Amino acid sequence: MQIGPVKVGSQHRVALQTMTTTDTRDVAATVAQMKKCADASADIVRGTVKKCADAGADIVRITVQGRKEAEACMKIREQLFKDGYDVPLVADIHFQPAVAMMVAEAFEKIRINPGNFADGRKTFEEINYDDPAEFEAERAHIEEVFTPLVLKCKELGRAMRIGTNHGSLSARILSFYGDTPKGMVESAFEFADICRKHDYHNFVFSMKASNPLVMVQAYRLLAEEQYKRGWDYPLHLGVTEAGEEDPEYEMDPCKRLASLGETACSEGWGVPEFSETTRDTHTFSRRVGVLPEQREGDELDFRPLLHRDGTVFSAVSLADLKQPEALYRKLGAKLVVGMPFKDIATSDSIFMRQLPAESDAEARRALRRLQELPAESDAEARRALRRLQEVGVHVLAPAAALAANPLPGAVAVMTLAEALAAGGKAPAGASRLALSLNGTESDDQLAAIKSVDAVVALLDTPDGVSRVHSSRRVFDAIKRAGSEIPVLHHIRFAAGTHRDEVVIKTGSWVGGLLVDGLGDGAMIEAEGEDLDFLRTTSFGLLQGSRMRNVKTEYGSRMRNVKTEYGSRMRNVKKEYGSRMRNVKTEYGSRMRNVKTEYGSRMRNVKTEYGSRMRNVKTEYVSCPSCGRTLFDLQEVTEQIRQKTGHLPGVAIAVMGCIVNGPGEMADADFGYVGGAPGKIDLYVGKEVVQRGIPMDSIDLYVGKEVVQRGIPMDSACDALVQLIKDNGRWVDLPEPEEAQPVAA
Repeated sequence: MQIGPVKVGSQHRVALQTMTTTDTRDVAATVAQMKKCADASADIVRGTVKKCADAGADIVRITVQGRKEAEACMKIREQLFKDGYDVPLVADIHFQPAVAMMVAEAFEKIRINPGNFADGRKTFEEINYDDPAEFEAERAHIEEVFTPLVLKCKELGRAMRIGTNHGSLSARILSFYGDTPKGMVESAFEFADICRKHDYHNFVFSMKASNPLVMVQAYRLLAEEQYKRGWDYPLHLGVTEAGEEDPEYEMDPCKRLASLGETACSEGWGVPEFSETTRDTHTFSRRVGVLPEQREGDELDFRPLLHRDGTVFSAVSLADLKQPEALYRKLGAKLVVGMPFKDIATSDSIFMRQLPAESDAEARRALRRLQELPAESDAEARRALRRLQEVGVHVLAPAAALAANPLPGAVAVMTLAEALAAGGKAPAGASRLALSLNGTESDDQLAAIKSVDAVVALLDTPDGVSRVHSSRRVFDAIKRAGSEIPVLHHIRFAAGTHRDEVVIKTGSWVGGLLVDGLGDGAMIEAEGEDLDFLRTTSFGLLQGSRMRNVKTEYGSRMRNVKTEYGSRMRNVKKEYGSRMRNVKTEYGSRMRNVKTEYGSRMRNVKTEYGSRMRNVKTEYVSCPSCGRTLFDLQEVTEQIRQKTGHLPGVAIAVMGCIVNGPGEMADADFGYVGGAPGKIDLYVGKEVVQRGIPMDSIDLYVGKEVVQRGIPMDSACDALVQLIKDNGRWVDLPEPEEAQPVAA
């Protein structure tokens, strides 16, 4: 397809699009920001434009709410042409077919939302379609409203994006298909069918959801349905950046991401063909490995080596052990009278390529403190930790390193070939065995993995091997072998790798597997990088991949939050069943996510895609900010973050307008939404209970329910905190640890 001078799809490179955040009616400001985002070849010398003109956007989207904005769009396009900018402009249209017709005269592309283009403002009305013919009959109204725009775009050579939003599906689609990926795809196809009826093909599809699992599955289903129909329309991948930076600053990460995909395509990343059975576009299930069991005679408790809701390992060097207390903090441990113990965001175990020699007493003491509780004689520490079950941060090391410097209680890491040659047992001196896989093992080797007595496998693909494809092959082989070994994704980066590169590649390669339900956790290894950054990135990866259902944790199986966090003690006795192994029985469906059909009209997508997510921080759901945003999104979000950033498992939404409002914040527990210029709308459940609260005040939600209106801006954060407390979701911020002297 073609958007002005930019070609998209087929053999053409990945095009980059961003959007303005200015008021569209402010022509000068919108033009200036657009220039910052554009890839200008001319030497622009005015103000900050010179610094930002090469940000690199191929296409820029501008929000168009009504007729006044449409009139401004004519002036914006005209001014940009005068200034030598021919970057294609996209009109973002919601609710307003007539406005779309106006702006098509000026802009190169029109984005329409199938959820509200013909159906109007978002509602949650339940419609009973006993006869499917009734549902189909209503397509006539959509065709009547949409056809004039199709014909105009065809006449003028304009492009179109049919962009479905998971949070703004129409009441009609919700009632028939449910809040599902299938509903998202069918909503888009209704509009595509009308385009094709009039021989108009210059359009792309997009599927947007705040839940990455829903988004991935929707795109997969969209691609599958296109193949079935013989279609090949390009896909637009929209990634929402929660409104924290101006758009020009997001272009560099987008370039890196696009480059990653282009490189994979040009270099033909892949593996020899194999038969895959682990993925299905119509069902979702998450593979869950079996947790380690305690054995008779064990000196240490090995059950906490892995975490049932997603595991994080940290790679530690000998140099890190030189400052034990600094290391404990970087691993996310809490200190009580100088002794470390696990918290909700502590690395579960550590991996060391080298172990300290027996003569290095200080380093070995530091390791021992990570492995076990204080000695019985340390009465003060014992009292402080009395209510904690025995937990430990275990040490994994290559078998050769353990042989050179034995460490009691350590886990030996061996390749699959080495382990098979050794009879599948841990070597002498090691308490457990772990496998290191690289994705190139033979089919026969992988078929024998069940015979190896290993507690975990680290999947570490070398350079030159496609991590995604080789990992899928490994998981499929493990499945066929009948093995339930937990698998952690181990990804390594060279010293000096840019942090953006670490995040993007880890998210693309490892996150792409986790959202398929493949993997029990992650370890990021980067020489010289801060351990705390790598640990928190790993936890963010697990949380973003939805490896646990937040609602389940606080629903029918609510944990004692006061006991768990308020006392700074984790109730591990409950988690591990008083040292009994039967976790599956205790946690039921939280341990195993049964398959769920997309097409069965399931409304609770949080349950369908949310099982097993380890939440270690507050989650914020926010729109990217645009011309529709009705308050300072960055300022408000930061104010809320400052006071609520220590609440694991709590999701807070800040939405700038009704387009990204109640539906888009479906996964959030608390939030507020802009409803009109200078106004706020508040909801109770799915019903708007009051509209038009002046913008000098804020309204608060619990889920989709409006509970407080008209709160002054300067006290909004305090009111939100009180609201969270009233709903039993608040925990006090832990007292800051007393500073301990650390050697330089």
